[in-house]
Amino acid sequence: MTKKITGQVFRIDPPKPSRYGDTYYRRLHINILHNGLIAGYAYADVAQSYKNYAYWRPIIDAGIGATIEFELRGGRGKIINCDVKPTFATAIELNKNNVSKVFETANKALEKAKEIQEQEINNKQQNLL
Repeated sequence: MTKKITGQVFRIDPPKPSRYGDTYYRRLHINILHNGLIAGYAYADVAQSYKNYAYWRPIIDAGIGATIEFELRGGRGKIINCDVKPTFATAIELNKNNVSKVFETANKALEKAKEIQEQEINNKQQNLL
């Protein structure tokens, strides 16, 4: 079983004819998320005439901003496997990860700022001696 990836839909193209003109498809553009932060890009081409369209219809209906879990095609890089049913990711999980990451980064920055401030005070005191 391949790993589920979390992503957020940022653009949905209007229907376009397929290469052979026998059907129409829509391309969903998705930012891959890691710990709530953008870590890459993937896309899904979804044709209304294919049975897997039923998997993707709720995602298309939810529109831009929908956060989903999906699988990439094996060895194909950025292409999403549309035959595997995507699921909506819970916003709570993403927000928890994102918030903890933000606080962790802020705390590190605060600690570094305190160190720099202490060094500057020590340097000034040494210069006065």
